[in-house]
Amino acid sequence: MKITQLRVTNECAFARLGPGTGKVDKQEVYPCTPELLIKLGIKESTILKLQKMQQQSMEIDDSLLEGLRDYQKEDVKYLALRKSAGCFNEQRTGKTPTALTVMKVKGVKKLLIVAPASTLYNWSEECKRWFDKDAPVYVVDGQAHKRKSIISNWKTGVLIISYECLRLNTRVKRDEYGDISELEETGDIKYIKLHKDIDGCILDEAHRIKNHKSRQAEALFSLSDIPIRLALSGTPAPGKQHEIYSILHWLYPTIFTGYWRFIDYYFDQFEEYGRDRTYKVIGTFKRGKNVEMQQFLSAISTRRMRASVMPWLPDKDRQVVKLPQTKEQVKYIKELNENFEIEGTEVDAINILAKIMKVRQILLAPKLLDLKGTSPKITWIKQYIADYPEKNILIFSNFTEWLKLLGKELNCKNFIIGETSKKDRELLKKQFQDGKIKLLLINIKAGKEGITLDNADTAIFTDKYPPVGDVQQAEDRFVATTKDKLHTGHTIIDLVMDHSYEMNILKMLESNASEVDLINNYVAYIRNGGEVDV
Repeated sequence: MKITQLRVTNECAFARLGPGTGKVDKQEVYPCTPELLIKLGIKESTILKLQKMQQQSMEIDDSLLEGLRDYQKEDVKYLALRKSAGCFNEQRTGKTPTALTVMKVKGVKKLLIVAPASTLYNWSEECKRWFDKDAPVYVVDGQAHKRKSIISNWKTGVLIISYECLRLNTRVKRDEYGDISELEETGDIKYIKLHKDIDGCILDEAHRIKNHKSRQAEALFSLSDIPIRLALSGTPAPGKQHEIYSILHWLYPTIFTGYWRFIDYYFDQFEEYGRDRTYKVIGTFKRGKNVEMQQFLSAISTRRMRASVMPWLPDKDRQVVKLPQTKEQVKYIKELNENFEIEGTEVDAINILAKIMKVRQILLAPKLLDLKGTSPKITWIKQYIADYPEKNILIFSNFTEWLKLLGKELNCKNFIIGETSKKDRELLKKQFQDGKIKLLLINIKAGKEGITLDNADTAIFTDKYPPVGDVQQAEDRFVATTKDKLHTGHTIIDLVMDHSYEMNILKMLESNASEVDLINNYVAYIRNGGEVDV
């Protein structure tokens, strides 16, 4: 028998284990869990030695861990020893920096990140900070031909792709007589698989593949040859205990070799009789198997609760999501700026405010000014709602017409705007607080006071504008009013267009800027060719 860190290899030894285990050629591989090692017939002294190895952490140069919290550093050292591992820490504990640092210290050169579509650009920003500032970062987005080009030209660095783009689809081709001529695989997975040199993969929100039969899961299972894999999820088994199979199969396909082998080994089963057929129902863990599973998970993953590592963390988690402007938006704003003249030192405040308003409207949706072009913000919001259907969301804006346009796109009629009657406001509030509706579109001025919506867990600000007090009051709709919600995490997302004047507005609001400050800043912005550091 050969002993290595975190591994036991023993020729044909796993033949004595039950279903749910697998082979690697003629050698068997399994993380060091005492229950399984005993079944292998391994001596107690050897088990103790292996357990000691398991508890070891990798020695890493402190410079590679700069900026991480102490517990994140510990997690990096623990996870970096494993080729395949899970970071199952609770939400808001900083799984992203941990994961990217793990890949950095392991020397990954070509990293694939699979994430919900609404988080792609956030991952892009995080990669620049935590992975390798010199490594190129590619976001797979847009039409099929554009995505194919991005993937095909990926030589090194990071490629970030959504589950939806990655998944495997089959398209039926028919001949002139209507008969099936061939089956064609579609989906970007087929282009990803052409890259045989991918040495690392991060799977964000890994519980999305809980259905092992889904096309997304099948696509990811086909990437089992990537040597270094890391699954991230605050809820690895979000509904039922056995849903963790897909993550385990992705991490250790040679151990968890089949779904029903896994179920038969770990879970009780019983039958239910329907009108037309008999159903097999998966119950809870068999006696002792929950302990075995916990031992396995502790050997290959971290699990930290927010309250234990960050008790001081404020209830509000702030995120800035930067979206790339469309060609049309860049064109329209350039034309506005070129036609904006400032005579000498004279400043026409009304004219400037009108220009700023037009810029803000274009960045929301060109359609607001009867211009052609799509709205990246609408696209992102649609995707975010699809990615997180369980969330209770408030969407804030200063523009009522924009909210109506957004509501039409989302098929949502739940508005709190200036024309909303007191009776309707109270009804919407009750429905939202009772969980009967999960989305509210709110004008900042109309909804800044006199209404409590602490059942929300997410607030999306599509645009902000002075005074900052209005924004703060809108945020206060979150404030918990009952003990059970005192420690509920609230996410506040600022949705801005990258390299636009929205970035200036956001920065100025942080310093409590007034509308007069904004006017002066915009004049400087124009005089400096659309670039100003605030």
